[in-house]
Amino acid sequence: MRKLPSFSTIIGVLLIAIFAIVMVIGYQARKYGQIGAGYIAHQMCSCLYVQNRDEQSCRAEIGNQMDRAQIVYLDERVIVNFSGLDQAEARLKPGYGCNVQDFVGSMPAAVLTEPTAD
Repeated sequence: MRKLPSFSTIIGVLLIAIFAIVMVIGYQARKYGQIGAGYIAHQMCSCLYVQNRDEQSCRAEIGNQMDRAQIVYLDERVIVNFSGLDQAEARLKPGYGCNVQDFVGSMPAAVLTEPTAD
């Protein structure tokens, strides 16, 4: 007759499985956060500083993803925190458009509520 594993062994295995599942979900959420933050930062930077459009028309074009993003506009750059999952910065490089990079650090306070028109 085969002996069943102890109760503590079963609980231990279940806790390890739950931990692994949470880690995988967290990793995937962070990846989606990176994609979302980079996309919104690039689109807003290009729309505002390359196409010289106003913020409302840019927001309307991007759609409902904007609802989950915190955006800060600084001098020819846009910093986005997407759903608290990740942050990205898009900076205008004259002659090349907007370049996206990871933004490391805490979100700056909004210096400008809306980008200024040149």
